[in-house]
Amino acid sequence: MRLNPALFILPVLLFTACKKDSKPSVIEVSVHLQNAGVQSNVNVKLFTVSSGSIISSTIGTSDVSGKIDYIVIPGRTYYLYYDGTNQEAIFNADATYLVKGKFTSQQQINSSPYQGPNTKVGDDIYMDINGDGAITDYDKVLPVTEPSSGGTTSVDLILFTN
Repeated sequence: MRLNPALFILPVLLFTACKKDSKPSVIEVSVHLQNAGVQSNVNVKLFTVSSGSIISSTIGTSDVSGKIDYIVIPGRTYYLYYDGTNQEAIFNADATYLVKGKFTSQQQINSSPYQGPNTKVGDDIYMDINGDGAITDYDKVLPVTEPSSGGTTSVDLILFTN
């Protein structure tokens, strides 16, 4: 039995043609300082988390128009993080701390980054994103709704002077 070569070539050509037309998924960030307009030359980290640990991250720098574009994989939850280099923190109302579990003992509380004076067993354990040993405004992240395949999600990242 002789196979027709077109049966093998046609699917490859169709697959290749589809890949060329597909657009990347993008998270477009516009960096602003509260009440002061767009901010250029600001480094912002975009990352994903799994089981209380950062699993992938990339740093982008805002251009003269305050924009950063990140090409991402659809179907993941992403977070934006600004490290407070210029004594600023994220202002957005949706900014939050990342939870990596719950405290199960006083010993665990004592050996964790400082979470506050009233921390007790059963409270959430927040991630110390900047690694300074204490949970502060500089550990807040902004969750980002991931774009659909080939889509763009636009985000205003607003910073304030702490």
